[in-house]
Amino acid sequence: MDTSVGVRSLSLDLGNSSWNVLRFLENSYGYLSSLKLHGALSGLTQFATSLCGLTELCLSSTNNLTSNELSNLRKLIHLEYLKLVKASLGSFVIRRRDFPRLLRLCLVQSSTLPTIEEGALPKLVSLQLLCEDLVGLSGIKIEGHKHLQEVALDSMVNSETITIWENAAKKHPKRPRVLFLQRVGSDMLKYVATERPSPETESFIVRGKREIHEVQSSLVIDLDSALKRMKFSGSSLASTELPSARNDVMPSPSRAVS
Repeated sequence: MDTSVGVRSLSLDLGNSSWNVLRFLENSYGYLSSLKLHGALSGLTQFATSLCGLTELCLSSTNNLTSNELSNLRKLIHLEYLKLVKASLGSFVIRRRDFPRLLRLCLVQSSTLPTIEEGALPKLVSLQLLCEDLVGLSGIKIEGHKHLQEVALDSMVNSETITIWENAAKKHPKRPRVLFLQRVGSDMLKYVATERPSPETESFIVRGKREIHEVQSSLVIDLDSALKRMKFSGSSLASTELPSARNDVMPSPSRAVS
């Protein structure tokens, strides 16, 4: 925990023991301006709202946070940076009066994006949508964010989505930059800046995914064929053994006559 003058930050990997650290947090909440939590976060969003001086918050949840838990974050009126990792945001609505001072919003690997009402987040300057499965604008209307300076996308998004965002940026009065970030390994919290993906790069990635799928399909087919051969071989063995067993039990025709 950094308690130096100015930014006072705390970063914790809670695992599944979120409630075990509440007492510790209760003793230090008055000093925090930056908080990063990873793990089972159920119940902790309500506690986070008691940190009245919090300006930076990062939540990486291993258990999907509900819309009610996310709604608790609205109380953080001094928040300037919000990062949500693998959160289910489909029913989360950011209203006009929510997060009035928010400058940077980062959403990482979220299957759905929140609904941002017209006029909400008036001071937003940076929007990071690090979701490789992002399709188009996904309901986000950047023209309402008049101070927007940059939009960052996952480097794995498809070329059509990239073009759509670049066109939207060109129509924006501030003409924000469209940047690309690449994930470092399997860590969803670490990204580095990279160049705009080229069509050749995308085709290579798509081809690689297709080859992996074909290999997996081939393995399934081979396994299925092997199982069928085993069944056929087993049935053939049974048909060849059965007559011999029948000969051992039944008397020969010559004995029956005598």
